[in-house]
Amino acid sequence: MNFESNYSLDDLGRKHKTDKSSKSHNYLAFYELFFSKFREDKFSLLELGVGPKQKKGKSLLVWMDYFAEAHIVGVDLRPDTLECQSSRVTIEIGNSGDLDFLLLLAKKYPANRIIIDDASHKWAHQILAFEVLFKTVEKGGCYIVEDIHTSFSPLRENENYANSYEDAYTYFSTINFLVCGGGRHHPSFELSKPTPMQRQMAKDIESVSIYKSTILINKK
Repeated sequence: MNFESNYSLDDLGRKHKTDKSSKSHNYLAFYELFFSKFREDKFSLLELGVGPKQKKGKSLLVWMDYFAEAHIVGVDLRPDTLECQSSRVTIEIGNSGDLDFLLLLAKKYPANRIIIDDASHKWAHQILAFEVLFKTVEKGGCYIVEDIHTSFSPLRENENYANSYEDAYTYFSTINFLVCGGGRHHPSFELSKPTPMQRQMAKDIESVSIYKSTILINKK
């Protein structure tokens, strides 16, 4: 058991000053409901987005302290994030909205217990990354999409985020309806018709948990 094992995930978030803590977005107490059972396991955690310059690598430190045996993979566009590499952290430089890069990432890291998308927050990128990387999540693992509030006003009017015909929240809500209804029809499908890929992926999902500004998907 590691030295930090007496600290909650949010304790560590506040210690390392990540915006995922209760000082800001308050994601970590929610995540711990799902993460605590993995705390002493050996596995791979992949995070898209290493953080802006002023908070670079903060969440990577949280994962390192909380998960005693996990190897952390951080993905970012900026070469300066390579400074965050260590014996337990690997940094990959690339664009989470680039299909070819995501396919290479999935090939290089084919088994991840946890994936967290905290990258561009652009709808098309959030959807594409999920469709490519969800297959790499281990059974019982989690895929998280953060900052889903970009799907809502006023940010949904911002062309920087609204780069897809469908916002990310609607996309994941459709998957949620498929999971909850066992694939049966729902009236919302008249507005957002499930794609064959969504229907197939829903079969591998145990649950969809919606929290303030974030969505957590558990794999069967």
